[in-house]
Amino acid sequence: MTYPNFSFPPTDNSKVRQAIQAALDMEELMEGASDGAYKLHHALQFNGSAYYSDVGKELYNQRNKDKAKRLLQEGGYKGEKVILLTNREYQSMYNTSVVMAEQLKAVGINAELLVLDWPAALDKSMKDTTGWNFFFTGWITVTASGGAQSLRFLVEPTNVHKPKENKTNPEFKKEWDAIAVGATIEQRKASFERAQRIAYDDVMVVPMGTMPKVQALRANVENFKSYYIPRMSNVWLK
Repeated sequence: MTYPNFSFPPTDNSKVRQAIQAALDMEELMEGASDGAYKLHHALQFNGSAYYSDVGKELYNQRNKDKAKRLLQEGGYKGEKVILLTNREYQSMYNTSVVMAEQLKAVGINAELLVLDWPAALDKSMKDTTGWNFFFTGWITVTASGGAQSLRFLVEPTNVHKPKENKTNPEFKKEWDAIAVGATIEQRKASFERAQRIAYDDVMVVPMGTMPKVQALRANVENFKSYYIPRMSNVWLK
């Protein structure tokens, strides 16, 4: 996924963010990110989770150049640079940024890559509110944790999308807080859905898709259990 910087022009303008969201072709982006082993995925939770929702799906993978150009005009876009902050250590992130840059150029956006090493790129995205417009990353464990945990990067104090004065959208924060105190799963899921709707409408984050972790074992490996980061304790060879 990628997320915009709300504090740095032109992505401080919601119309520009919505234009970029409308322009993206997720199949091309995910082909670039992977070797073809991917699934298109719009939600902020994995399919099968109690919190999985189709809310906002109509804003995912729009591939609508005309809409993007109209929103750019409405937002008063004047050809300002849109800086895509990326790295080469994670090839999937770099490839995605290259494809996204070309998609943005196709609707008249002056897209430019800023390539740093991963620690420097991550540090800049966390500490700087200027000099970048989109940062490329992946949500792994935080998404698998479910519910409110999968949204915690979008609320204070983290706010990866860098809203002005680091103040979370109050309606989003209200729903995020409600997930933690909802008396039933139905109430918590309803709050999650409303939060996901706000995240899509305001373009707080842009999910692109999912990629599997492919692992293989020799027949003589015992007690290995698949996990994203391999766990090697209590594993032996027979």
